[in-house]
Formats: sequence, structure tokens, C-alpha cells
Amino acid sequence: MLFYVKIFIEDYFSMEADFMKKRLMLKKGIIFSILLCFIYALPSYAFSEAINKKNKKLPKNVYFKEVDLSGKTIKDVEEIIDREVEEIENKKINICFSYNGDVQTHNFKLKDLGYYSNKEEVKNKISLILYNDLSPIEKLKEYINIKKYGRKYDLNHGIDYEKFCKSISVFDEFKLPKPQNAKYKCEDGKIIIIPEIYGYEFDKEKLYNQVCSNMLGDKREFTLDYKTVKPKITEEVLKKQGIKEKIASYTTKFNSNNKSRSKNIRLAASIIDGTIVAPGEVFSFNKVVGERTKARGFDEAGVYINGNIESELGGGICQVSSTLYNAVLLSDLEVVQRNNHSLTVNYVPLSRDAAVSWGSKDFKFRNNKDFYIYIHAETGENTITFDLFGTKSNKKVELISKIIERIDSPIKYVQDTNLKDGEIVKKGRTGYRSKLIKKVYENGKLIRREIVSQDKYMSTPTIIKQEE
Repeated sequence: MLFYVKIFIEDYFSMEADFMKKRLMLKKGIIFSILLCFIYALPSYAFSEAINKKNKKLPKNVYFKEVDLSGKTIKDVEEIIDREVEEIENKKINICFSYNGDVQTHNFKLKDLGYYSNKEEVKNKISLILYNDLSPIEKLKEYINIKKYGRKYDLNHGIDYEKFCKSISVFDEFKLPKPQNAKYKCEDGKIIIIPEIYGYEFDKEKLYNQVCSNMLGDKREFTLDYKTVKPKITEEVLKKQGIKEKIASYTTKFNSNNKSRSKNIRLAASIIDGTIVAPGEVFSFNKVVGERTKARGFDEAGVYINGNIESELGGGICQVSSTLYNAVLLSDLEVVQRNNHSLTVNYVPLSRDAAVSWGSKDFKFRNNKDFYIYIHAETGENTITFDLFGTKSNKKVELISKIIERIDSPIKYVQDTNLKDGEIVKKGRTGYRSKLIKKVYENGKLIRREIVSQDKYMSTPTIIKQEE
């Protein structure tokens, strides 16, 4: 009997333990199910409270500047931002300028001056609160963050500097005095320096900064100031160039009765006058004088072409290049390019001429000194002179023109009933082969002797009447 009682008691407690275990498991299952439902239900509840899915309205605690955007749609937000920007864009300001009693005032809107903002960027950022690719859990976190800390948006403003300057270019019609560089002037054979003159220009950058810093404020009156402008070339700069005194000079004569040729000579000389050649720089006659055209003031005059004299625009300026060539030789500068004429010329000795022609023959020299060279050209009634200025040395140049061979003019006979027998129809020209020798002395002592060039000049026939 006791045995059966013992078994019953053991079975009872065993069943009770199983029941408690199953009950515990059931409670856990119920709790888990409730928690799971809460997890999925809470985001839906939270977002249904924060964002009305039907109207897509912003949650609480979202601001644009000081404007509460709670419950507003993106369209409402865009209208608010657009009104704000439009008000700034249409803000009117007056800009005034005065100089020596002359006053000018012009009115502008900020949008005319290049105003811009990041309004589209701000719109997009606010829009992302409602329209994004976040998961429900991430959206919940975002909403909780906004509700706890708030979200505030503002605009960044600016003015485009290039557009600003273009807009106020209306003031440029007022011509302020421009800066003038210091320059050289030749007076009575001496070189002097004319000091620089300071000029003025509008201080557009200062005005730009003032407008930018006050575009959201109440200030609507601004003044366009001007500032002093220092010239690029000052007296101090020129003093360092070493142009102090005359180092060489050469003069040739021309026939002033030949008006066209004289005009060309004077014009070419005036173009070259004042040219400065830096150390190491190469001077090109054609580059400096430019193309000889009617529009530039050149006339037709005689030139040598293949041993004949023909008429061409700019005729006669070879005398200009030849005169300069001799001054260059006397300065002991380096000759880079030089051509002799096909026939002899009467204004310089043999082998001391320099023929030029646009597009073909040029005269070039290099400044081989450690100082600048200033070229002064001057024409008189029938003379042209080139003075070269720099820093004098103890050197002296001697030029020797030597004839190597004389080429007599050949005789050509023609029959002409209008002439007497033996009468010269056309006088020919003697040809030559010649060379130029340059001797350089320093303190009276010969330090260098060189052959500068060897040249050939054509002869032309003498035409004589012959009996039939």
C-alpha cells in the first residue's frame, strides 16, 4: 500500500513539473508575440502620427530660419523659401560715385548685381525628411532625432564677382585719369627720364565686399570709391636699366625734293624712335616698323628689285635701316641679320648698307650688352640720325670699307632715230665687290679686328646711240 502511495506522489509531482514548464514556455511565447507586434506596430504608429501619409506633411520641430514648418507640405516650404529669396533678390540699392564735382548715381536690384543663394539645396534637404529610401527602423530613428533635437535650415547667400563688375560697368563711362609710365626723352643730345604719373581706378572690390556684407541688412546706399594706381614702369625702374648717355650716333642725307621717299623715311624713323632693346633681346626692323601699307601712311617710291629701280610702297626706308645699321656697328652690338642691296646706294659707303623688304629681307641685331639700349631717331630737313643710348665704355669702333673689285658698266648700243650718234641713252652703274672691316679699340689699344661682311653689287649697262 505504501508502495502505491509513493508512486502516485512521484507521478503527481512529475506532472506538475511538466505543467509548470509548459506554462512558462507559453508565457514566454505570449510575451515574445506581444513584443514582436509592438516592434512592427510602433514605427507604423509613430510615422502615422508624424507624417500624414495622405498629405505628406512635415513633423514637429522642423524650422526654416524662425518659421515653424510643422504640418506643412513640401509645396508650402518651397513657397516660403521662394518668397524669402525673391524679397532679397528684389532689394533695391543705390550706388553713387563722385569725382571732381561730377556725381553719378545708379539704381540696382541685388539680382542684377549677381545675387545667388542655395535655395534649391535647402529645398532638397527638407524634402528628404519625407521622401527618402530609409527603412522603417531608420525612419523611426530619424523621426525620434528630429523630435528630440529639432532641425533648422537656413540659406547661404552670395554675389558673383564677375557679374557684379559687369553690372556696375555703367560707371566705366566716366574716364578716370590713367596711370602714365615713366619714360625717356632725348633733349639736346642727352637722355632724361620723365617721371611716372599715378592714375586712378574704381575700387570695385571694396564696393563688392560692402554690398555682400550688407545684402541682408537695411543699408541701401553705397558709394563707389576710387583708388590710386601705380604705373608699371617707374622712374626707379628706368634708372636701373643703365640708359645714361649716348654710345653711338650716325647720320645720312636724303633728297627732300623727293616727297614720297622723304615721307616714308620720316614715318619709319618716327615708328622706331623710342624703342628700347633689353639685354639679350633681338631687334627686328620689319617687326618694329611693320608692313608698309597705304593705310599706315606709306607712299610709293623707288626701290631696287633684281637690279632694276621700280616703284613700291615704302620705297626709301632702306636708308632708315642702313643708317641704324651703322649706329649699331659703331656701338659694337651683335648683327644677327643683314643684306646688302643689289646695286650701290649713295647714302652710305660700300658694305655699310642694310636692305629691307617686307616678308623677305630684314635687319636684326641683338643687344649683347648688360644694359638696355634706347634708340632715338630724328629727321631734319634732309637728314636722318640715329642716336643709341646706354652706358659708355672705353671702347671705340672704327669701320673701314674696302673695294675688292670694280665691275665696270658694260656698253650696250641701241638704234634710235631721235638721238644723235654716240649720245648716251642711259648711264650705267659700276658694280663692286667690297668688304667691311671693323676694328675695336679699348683705351686706345686694338683688341679686335673682324671682317663684318663681303658683298657684291651688280653693274648695269650704259646704253649708247649707234648709227644705223
